[in-house]
Amino acid sequence: MSKLKRHHKIEITAICLLLALSVAFVSFLSVHQFSSHELRVKYFFMEDENAIDVVNIGASEIYTGFSPEYIWHNYGITSYNLATAGAPMRLAKSEVKAAMETQNPKLMVISLNGAMYDDERSTHEGYTRMWLDNMPYSQLREEAIEEWIPEKDRINFRWKILNYHDNVARLTECLQLSWKEFKAKKDQRFLTISGVQGNASTDKKRDIVDISNYNKERKLDKEADKDLTDLLEYLKGEDIKNVIFVNMPRFYDKEMLGSKEKINTAIKKVKSYGYDVYDFDKLVGSIGLDQQHDFYNAAHPNIYGQQKISKYFYENIVPKYVKNHREYSDELVERWNENYDVYTQFYAWADKVIKEKGNSGYYYTYKAIDHIMDGTIDKYEKWLDMKSKIVKKSGEDTEDRESTGSSHDSGSHSDFDLKSGANPDAKSGSSSH
Repeated sequence: MSKLKRHHKIEITAICLLLALSVAFVSFLSVHQFSSHELRVKYFFMEDENAIDVVNIGASEIYTGFSPEYIWHNYGITSYNLATAGAPMRLAKSEVKAAMETQNPKLMVISLNGAMYDDERSTHEGYTRMWLDNMPYSQLREEAIEEWIPEKDRINFRWKILNYHDNVARLTECLQLSWKEFKAKKDQRFLTISGVQGNASTDKKRDIVDISNYNKERKLDKEADKDLTDLLEYLKGEDIKNVIFVNMPRFYDKEMLGSKEKINTAIKKVKSYGYDVYDFDKLVGSIGLDQQHDFYNAAHPNIYGQQKISKYFYENIVPKYVKNHREYSDELVERWNENYDVYTQFYAWADKVIKEKGNSGYYYTYKAIDHIMDGTIDKYEKWLDMKSKIVKKSGEDTEDRESTGSSHDSGSHSDFDLKSGANPDAKSGSSSH
């Protein structure tokens, strides 16, 4: 080979390498959903290997239902909410694989919430992207893409930047989140507390139906049934025994009974495979949950309900499966104690808001934690108040109700564009605080 050809080959290789690095760098900067879901998934993969004893898998009922920081302080066990809003049942198998590969936890807790979904919601792109787009590039991610995504659409998932190029309009936020991600990966601090999400408010009075003895069943929709069966077959086939299933508590009115009937069907199916199921709907009294005090809507607990559920679960159920936790390093203990310190500040803020505002409090995300640590929570409150007034004045029945402080929506997906996988505020820039 002549020197000229060799020189050209080196130049081409260098250009290709530079291009690849540039794409990787731009992706790191721009692939953001601007949500707690993003942090919750990304930060899970930043945890030390085999450092988490209990992994909770599901949707919003999981991250509003369990507090890893409260659990750590009171029971000395590390746990993680590997949960995203509206998570369909099909995500659970991939999340179980991720947990086994990175943590080999003593216990995995899988919510049956996704079993209630209809076919459209079970296959919705946005709910799927909350998990897929925040996973690191890996064989596990590729397996999920090939299993869930039609071949003609896969390139849009494999190359994340193709779906997030509009984020260039939010460069400042992208830089802030990328820097936050870089620091988290470097020092592994505040990984669980950064994923908090919920509503600092109480629920309005509802006509509640007693479902303590309600055992009627309803057929699951096709996709949810297929995904639950696939999960159970996988667990059984791999002889994975460190798994239990839960149905997190709700307060039902008559319109919600169809969901309960589907849950009853799912519970029966799980039990037929030999796995334990805990139906928290029937434990509301034992837990001591009060609809108007401990929940911010029919299906999601506030900070008070979260502590009650966490306490009951770790005193009455977890000890049956986790006899003793791993030996934790001094560094890990220090980080978790830091997490708890921030949690106590967050809890005090949310408690104050609830006592002042009742059922018209604030929806919060990781931004509340950032402002608490920066000492600027008052500024955050003023911004939330201003945004709420703008929405009320416009008379808009927005899908972003949670971000405006309304406490009576679904609590699941309002800060996320379910079609594109991007925050709906991207068009207006209204979530820049």
